[in-house]
Amino acid sequence: GDVHKLRFPIMLQTRAAGNADGFAEASSRPGSPEQAITYMERVRRLAKEALTWPHLQRKQQLEYAAALRFDAVPVGELPPYFLHQRNLSRRDIDVDLLSLDGTTAVLCNSNRSAVLPRTINRFIRIARSVFKARRCIICSLNSSRLCGHDLNLLKSQGASQHVFTQRQLKNLASEAWQVPRQNKTADDLPPDLW
Repeated sequence: GDVHKLRFPIMLQTRAAGNADGFAEASSRPGSPEQAITYMERVRRLAKEALTWPHLQRKQQLEYAAALRFDAVPVGELPPYFLHQRNLSRRDIDVDLLSLDGTTAVLCNSNRSAVLPRTINRFIRIARSVFKARRCIICSLNSSRLCGHDLNLLKSQGASQHVFTQRQLKNLASEAWQVPRQNKTADDLPPDLW
């Protein structure tokens, strides 16, 4: 399969495959604050490592950079308990990242063109009505920053924009290499979180 399509829960599911019943039982249990902290640490480690992958697409670079910057989790990597509590699936929900407490929603725009106003409105509507997010952030690369009318629309909705430069992305990737790497296997990781 494509490496760039690898999702974090798949790694956890693989580890739990030896005890499929325990995995199923644990996945229906809501996450405790300790589990959320541990899960977020795993996501941070994954994001730091992913930013070093040379084949990573621009959108994925932006998502992992936003995960580090805003302590949010890419929607495709949210733990099952989070989705279950909100009666959601992993389908496209017009939000790219969410914090585990649900207070922050992030939309990533990696296109060279600006985000359409209807996309901004839909993102804010879903983030606020479905996830009850108080902070709505649109992340973009320097080449696709919002301006004028779109920026006013964001401000009027109480949302904000964060622009990542290519230099910031490279710095995040190089910081990942500076972190001491340990030869850990899946058995050395903390127990599954759900």
